[in-house]
Amino acid sequence: FSSPRVAYDDLTYNFNFDIFVPEETDPRRIATRFLDVVADMDYVLVLTDTVAAPEVLVWEDPIREFDGTETVFELRIAHLAAALGVLDVYLEPTGTPPVLGNAIATVSYKDRSPAMDVEDAEYELTITPRDDPGTILFQSIPLTIAPQSQVIFAIFDDDPATTSDVSATLINANGQSVPAIEANSSPQTRAYHAVFGEVDFDLYANQDFSAPLIANVAFGELSAYADVTDGSNEFTFTEAGNQGAILLETSDTVFGNNRRTLMLGGTQGNVALKPLLDLARPLETQASLRISQMSLNIALIDVYIEDAGTPITEDSTPRLFSVPSLLDTGLIGLNEGSYEITLTQPGEITPIAPVLQLDVVFGDIVDVAILDTVDPAALDLVVFDRR
Repeated sequence: FSSPRVAYDDLTYNFNFDIFVPEETDPRRIATRFLDVVADMDYVLVLTDTVAAPEVLVWEDPIREFDGTETVFELRIAHLAAALGVLDVYLEPTGTPPVLGNAIATVSYKDRSPAMDVEDAEYELTITPRDDPGTILFQSIPLTIAPQSQVIFAIFDDDPATTSDVSATLINANGQSVPAIEANSSPQTRAYHAVFGEVDFDLYANQDFSAPLIANVAFGELSAYADVTDGSNEFTFTEAGNQGAILLETSDTVFGNNRRTLMLGGTQGNVALKPLLDLARPLETQASLRISQMSLNIALIDVYIEDAGTPITEDSTPRLFSVPSLLDTGLIGLNEGSYEITLTQPGEITPIAPVLQLDVVFGDIVDVAILDTVDPAALDLVVFDRR
């Protein structure tokens, strides 16, 4: 990610990098970089390495002024992937394989290539180890970049939130960043069964009933991931082993190299889809918790998240108020430690589910589901994924 472009006078500045840690009132400063700003220069500050030992890189270039007639864009390649060695980067017309000697840049970790002007056309950006064009680490889908623009193609380590082994981002002169989609890595979907009393299900995609995309998922189970089509997909949930018994026909969209979880919710005979975008990037400064409210028996629920051993009293404040059915909380940042998660009716303090004991460390990503039970007045609270 990158910040928007901001103009500064030609003076001296300390640029500070702060982070926010759960349960700390004030932001924590992790790095400061002094910079003597010169007029008509463009600066990019890059925070790299770890929170414990950060480094701030500074890239500076004269501000480029286009006269409006150019048919080229300006491109630079930046290597910010600590796990990768020296890389060759190729920019070729769509469908052209990389050939030794044709790389537009060879870059090491923390290096950035000189600027190059590239004619406006459709290209593929391909990353390989140095002098090894046959080993493709990343190949973009066809790209068309507007002429008279400045772009940094930044290479990063694997992002667990995506299916590609290498991540890359296109950053323009205004600081806007767009992930580059890897052409050889499909988006993926998995399925979770959250409908109490409903039969086990199979999942089919895009009217292909030759074999299930995902087979035989029981209540409370989470399937493995399966490749799907980039863009809109039609999904059919059926009773396991019985294509004629359709539980739900619906669609969902998965873009690029992302991963999704299709949660089958609702009640027996009246099911509904709750899709989740799987954000699996671990953070050094927090554990991440997401709660999906899949109960229809109790439509609104207060959620308390307290340090282990802390009782819920009239003076306690819910972390989340009146969470409705088929809604997820998004990622909630937690400090390292032991917690108890308690569910109640809105405005009440009597638990309506067994209290969930949860131990987390920084970097954990925990998904929890609120499920119906045989008792319409009681719920269950379960961890269905931890990564």
